[in-house]
Amino acid sequence: MVVQNINREVTTFDSFRGMFVDYADVAGNYLGRDYRDKKIYRTVVPSWDNTARIRDRAVAMLAATPDNYERWLRAATSRTMVERAPNERLVFINAWNEWAEGCHLEPDRKFGRAFLDATLRVKESKSVLDDVFDRHPFRTDAGTSLAVSSGAIWKADSPVQRFAATKLKIQGMLANAPVAYWVARCGFRAARAAARPIRSLWRRSPFLNNSSSAPTATFPLVLQSVALARAARQVQTRGELFASKNDAILTAYPGRAVTSKSVEVTAGCGATKLDRLKELFAEKSFDAVPFQFGRFLNCVAHSRAIGVITQGGAIIEESIIVYRYVYQDLNLLDYLDEEDGKYILLFNEFKFIDEDVLLPLHSSFAFGHVIFDAIPQILFWENEIKENRLKVVLPNDAPLWVRGILATWGFLPHHFLILPHTPFRFRSAMVCNSLTTGTTYYPNPDSLAQYALQPALPTASETPQLIYLARDRANTYSNRFIDNEPEVISALEALGFTAIDPSKLPYVDQMELFRNAKVIVGAHGSAFANIIWCRPGTKLVDLTPDDWVGYWNDLGITEMWLSRTCTLFSLDYEVVVCRSQMVESPFPGQPHLTQRHVTSQVDTDTLVQRVRALLKVVEL
Repeated sequence: MVVQNINREVTTFDSFRGMFVDYADVAGNYLGRDYRDKKIYRTVVPSWDNTARIRDRAVAMLAATPDNYERWLRAATSRTMVERAPNERLVFINAWNEWAEGCHLEPDRKFGRAFLDATLRVKESKSVLDDVFDRHPFRTDAGTSLAVSSGAIWKADSPVQRFAATKLKIQGMLANAPVAYWVARCGFRAARAAARPIRSLWRRSPFLNNSSSAPTATFPLVLQSVALARAARQVQTRGELFASKNDAILTAYPGRAVTSKSVEVTAGCGATKLDRLKELFAEKSFDAVPFQFGRFLNCVAHSRAIGVITQGGAIIEESIIVYRYVYQDLNLLDYLDEEDGKYILLFNEFKFIDEDVLLPLHSSFAFGHVIFDAIPQILFWENEIKENRLKVVLPNDAPLWVRGILATWGFLPHHFLILPHTPFRFRSAMVCNSLTTGTTYYPNPDSLAQYALQPALPTASETPQLIYLARDRANTYSNRFIDNEPEVISALEALGFTAIDPSKLPYVDQMELFRNAKVIVGAHGSAFANIIWCRPGTKLVDLTPDDWVGYWNDLGITEMWLSRTCTLFSLDYEVVVCRSQMVESPFPGQPHLTQRHVTSQVDTDTLVQRVRALLKVVEL
């Protein structure tokens, strides 16, 4: 073991000359070793403490828990699947009953059968833990140890990354000087425009294709903007899509008209948007978005599925729309420029990834968008991913909980490619039209129905039937908060509710929580995304800020996603609109962007009145 001796962090009862080590450090050290060119098989230990044998000269692991053992075993198994031929896929466990060295799988008084159960879950691909090892209880630092998540983790720095980092640093320095910022920005754009003809002199090569028959292109190159549905020919089956020698489009689930039922809307004291919400939530139909995939060969794409460029010189519209919702310019996409409303490819120098990949994540890592836009894509291709015919690309800045959620369906670390926040050229890349978040605002019934198929939920549970979805300010993607949340929680607790922050629970526990709830109250936002697990007839009360109505536009699209989803799952949804205040300020380091903080004041009397009416209906 090449790990740190952490004796200083532990106070012993008697003198100790041995070595204390953190289980996370040991696992991380071994998982980080590359055995692909060696005849070495990975081995995992559930724990280690040989003080019974050699007393104060022993080596003892701290935080050798069943959960940490499960993480190490799963990661070692996953790496073995990638590194070894089928007849060499062996992982050893040390040991069955080495009691004198505290290294045993056999049941004991402390953990019972937990190590055996963890082994079985990994063997049957039913492990649902995240990839972050728990630290030992004496550890005082805030760092985390990660399991190696893929056989292909890219860590290399690049000139593009360094240049982008420098730009962001300069932006941060000028954040409080708008005039200087705009002067620097204009100068940068002028310099880039002046340099463009010079750069194009030596950047002449076959466009995105190394074959001699490919047409030559002069850079910079003007790209044709094309909707995904029109970017290639349509195919009928997934087999035909994979067999195609050219770019192809598959409609996984057709769209159809869905009638959403009317919603009860109540206004709290001081709220002004009651009439507008009643108008939005009247009974009406919406067209569920068709769920389509495009498979593009030899294409360029960002790890976040931004700026997907086909070998024919087209940029897929869906892959740029969400990025442009957030950013006014292309500063973070060094390979693209914009002129007169057209996108321009500046060069053709990209790292080649010799894999067939799925690019499910876009610019937003909000929980709701991951649940509604990304997870259905991955579930649709579940068989191909688990058969190692398709890799899921996750950017290295994606939240760890994304992999924790996917572990619920048995996805292992070797099913992913963890790539930097940069563009690559892929052997083939699969992208979905849900990159526009259309599947959130116009949910497709068939794609969301996948959730109901698997995994099987535990039947026994002690979760509360009345829950309030609390929101930790330090653990949310949104800038929408309830000012008087303690008052709201106190009023609801008096009615039998339990306040819970779902983001602090493992995903299987979140599933159980929503599955067993009869009435759910919460602030408008992604915490409600787990309603896909609710039983038909569950009552939902959405505390919507007044300023959220018309926040993005006057079409009401973003306000209605929750009511439309409730229609698909036969849930009873109502809204209490709350007095709110919105404050605008520039993003730190990016003064050209605006961030909005919305704070609400919930009228607890109105809320309690509505909740009591619901409790009578559910007989609680």
